[in-house]
Amino acid sequence: MPTPMNRALLAALLMSAGATGALADPVCRARPDATGRCFNVAGALQLYEGTPSARIKAGRRMFGIIGYVDENNETFSAPEALRKAASFDTPLLGTFRICPLEKARPGAMQTVCVERGVPAKSGK
Repeated sequence: MPTPMNRALLAALLMSAGATGALADPVCRARPDATGRCFNVAGALQLYEGTPSARIKAGRRMFGIIGYVDENNETFSAPEALRKAASFDTPLLGTFRICPLEKARPGAMQTVCVERGVPAKSGK
């Protein structure tokens, strides 16, 4: 569970990146392998064992964030602030603007890239 300090740090990191324009990733929506319009999902971004390592769980759906280069599972397609804050231990809760890189299939993880993310507001 994220601590209030982790939430504050993530929020500051994402807000400062947004102020400089670094939060938007122009590579994502312009990718030649994009298969549809970008859309927002509320969920939890977390790192997992397996490929792709970075995933967003949003309700019953699971989105796999693939790398800028398919062979590179270490650098997933998301703004730098999100890549730095992603963890195996603590999910990043928020709203993410994702762009599909393949058509959705029932019961299967859909590959995406992340254009931006906004942290969830803390209940405290």
